[in-house]
Amino acid sequence: LCLLASQVATATAQDSGPGFSSPAETAELTALEESATRAYQQRQYSESFQAYSALSETGNPRFQTILGIMYRYGEGTALNPAEAFLLFSQAADQDYPPAQYALAEMLLKGEGVDTDLDEGIAWLKKASANGHTRAGEKLREYQLQGVNNPALSRNWDLRLPNEFRMPGALISSAVPRYR
Repeated sequence: LCLLASQVATATAQDSGPGFSSPAETAELTALEESATRAYQQRQYSESFQAYSALSETGNPRFQTILGIMYRYGEGTALNPAEAFLLFSQAADQDYPPAQYALAEMLLKGEGVDTDLDEGIAWLKKASANGHTRAGEKLREYQLQGVNNPALSRNWDLRLPNEFRMPGALISSAVPRYR
């Protein structure tokens, strides 16, 4: 979370995303963002939560994601995984990779929603395609485990001997029978 807060602190308000329009509004939002980040870093979560609540109303996916994280972990507010999921969904729909990753995590773990491996893996794929490194790593972990990957599951040789799979079929006498 501190990493996310520092990323927000170093990001500039020249985003091409929603939430920044006129230079005056940009300056105001930048000041509010800096204040929110400073409060978060000083563990003044209630103050930070209020500022990020106002910032997320701009529709900027970064602010929606940060507010979602605060709801998810109960920082400056009560734990509210359903609200976190909603905010992550809104930001993920704007192709914001950190939100896509957080949404995938919630779906894969069943936090605030029913566990949905297929949808979780789909969001991991989107986040990875959009450059989110941890999403790519997590996706590889799931693929190595064979989760949602039928090709890997088919590598197991679970076939029964022919006499059990095809009763009455002619079996060559050259093939030893095991009884």
